[in-house]
Amino acid sequence: MKLGAIEAGGTKFVVCIGDEFGNVIERDSFPTETPEKTMANIFKFFDDKNIEALGVGCFGPIDPDLNSSTYGYITSTPKIGWQNFNIMGALKERYNIPMGFDTDVNGAALGEAYFGAAKGLDSALYITMICMQVNAHFMEHVLKVWQLVQQLKLDGVKKDLNYLKIILLGI
Repeated sequence: MKLGAIEAGGTKFVVCIGDEFGNVIERDSFPTETPEKTMANIFKFFDDKNIEALGVGCFGPIDPDLNSSTYGYITSTPKIGWQNFNIMGALKERYNIPMGFDTDVNGAALGEAYFGAAKGLDSALYITMICMQVNAHFMEHVLKVWQLVQQLKLDGVKKDLNYLKIILLGI
């Protein structure tokens, strides 16, 4: 099965063709420009690929609620030109295939759960930290998370927290 993926980031878009086993067949990236230019690059990449489904992990804020009238929109983003842009509407207008839409962070966590560092685990905590200024500041946050995890274990919140794996990406 040929699957399409889009990691819609605030500075760059990554587009990919893969299969249901996590094998990457083809990949490209390009800068995030105006919606018109960026969507043209997306269409140029996917138009002749015959993908059977498409997943989109997108910078936000977004509206991922299927029951909302603004489902598939990038909403009140500070990214100039992208406010209230219906990215899923543009994709659905072009491709008549099943599609999924969520935040870029949730998409990355899902990828780790199925194909990456969290594969086979009962529990995982996925943390992203953007634009950390200094490592000491970063380590302070990691320590706070680890202390929270230890407290949860002591409180008996979940027995399988011994298998918790903290995945730190995007550093």
